[in-house]
Amino acid sequence: MKKIAFSIFISGFLSFLIICAWNIGVMSLIPELGFMDFRLDISSVFVVFFALYRRGNWLPWAVLYVEFVQSLFSVTGWGHNVIAGLVILMLARALKEFINIKHIFASILFIEAMLIIRYCVLSLFWAAKMEAMSSWPEMMIDYLPQSFFMTLVALPLFKVLDKVWPSKSLDADMELGHV
Repeated sequence: MKKIAFSIFISGFLSFLIICAWNIGVMSLIPELGFMDFRLDISSVFVVFFALYRRGNWLPWAVLYVEFVQSLFSVTGWGHNVIAGLVILMLARALKEFINIKHIFASILFIEAMLIIRYCVLSLFWAAKMEAMSSWPEMMIDYLPQSFFMTLVALPLFKVLDKVWPSKSLDADMELGHV
């Protein structure tokens, strides 16, 4: 049990470092390239990774943790991101049975679909918050280039996250309540 808790702690710490490095490195470089409104939210890739490759009762807590860490670098509400992340988590877990994620093309399409749905939910929250539901489609379209880029980043990052987060045997132990 201590080994599992320590493994989760290490995974969380390494995820913290990845999110910090991404936000400090990439997000400071993007404005220098002239893209002022281009936000590359790495937490969305974490959420899709959890939904596709991990299972267990700990996933909603992992989504909460990742979105909270991401909120340290963002002015947007982390609560909206957590809700959107949980929607994606549930939806992807339900749909992944119908998709063969072993094929790269199917994986790319599935990741892109999940990111678009996530950005749909987030832009819907923002449109409702601003009481401007008529501008929701425009907000959604603004997210599309970001989702395309994050899909390209997702597959190499999944290989890193596979080493950072617990193995599937750990997932099974946690589901059985051995934590």
